Amino acid sequence: MLILPSIILCSIATSISILLIFYIIYFIVVYEFLLVSKDFTWKAFASLFNVLIITGNFASAGFSISIGTQRFYAEVGSPLSKAMGILSGFMFALLQYCYLRYTWARGSDIVRRQFKFVFSGMRLFLKLVPVLLMAECAATALYSLEPLSTRYVPIYFGIHGVTGFVIVVFDGVMLGSFIQFLRTTHLEDEPALKDFLMICWYGIGSTILCFFMVAVFVGVATVKKLEVINFMFSIITLLMSLVFLMLSLMKIRVIHQSRASSARSASMATTKQPLTKTNNAP
Repeated sequence: MLILPSIILCSIATSISILLIFYIIYFIVVYEFLLVSKDFTWKAFASLFNVLIITGNFASAGFSISIGTQRFYAEVGSPLSKAMGILSGFMFALLQYCYLRYTWARGSDIVRRQFKFVFSGMRLFLKLVPVLLMAECAATALYSLEPLSTRYVPIYFGIHGVTGFVIVVFDGVMLGSFIQFLRTTHLEDEPALKDFLMICWYGIGSTILCFFMVAVFVGVATVKKLEVINFMFSIITLLMSLVFLMLSLMKIRVIHQSRASSARSASMATTKQPLTKTNNAP
């Protein structure tokens, strides 16, 4: 009964991620090069933000495709099922890393302003998290190679549980920083912080979606029926694609906001110039 809804959710997740990849590339070329009359170079194109958001969407699409193939098309224990299981583990670890790095790159200044006492700890966590994600990837590979064995089940869910916990803590700090910033900052006093406001709203959206994703994954560990487990994994794929949709919208809105601010500044400078000449005229 849940097979068709599960396939539909995986298909929607894959479509969202693939469309975002093409749109983000188009957006970068147009708004970061063509409209500002800047010569295209791969070095400029491959900025930290651009690489993380494109790679994250690519990993999200790969995760959805591999989960869909493994859960709904491949026989349990078949070579295809094992290969897709290993691939899904790698893609999931990669998209988690891109999510953490992108969220931190955008929101670290807000954390520094609001919760300075945890800033150094968060930076250290970002340096160490690849080790945890590689362990998660290895646990998924072992679990995928022997899906009918219970030997690796505790390791699989244990490492994923630890990863989920630290991501929840990370998201909790980021969410608290975003909310505190919105409560204490008055844009009429600090108009230059409008970009931070945009980052906060989209950051809140993405962290809440991550909370839901972790909750669903915890639910997977408590369910025995395979059909329900597959459906819950399809929900996870959709939630991850929506997380990167929020992060992609964050990038788009911030760039639009910056262009609008630059246009207003240029307009004000043009308006003031004749007045200055008139006042200084003999």
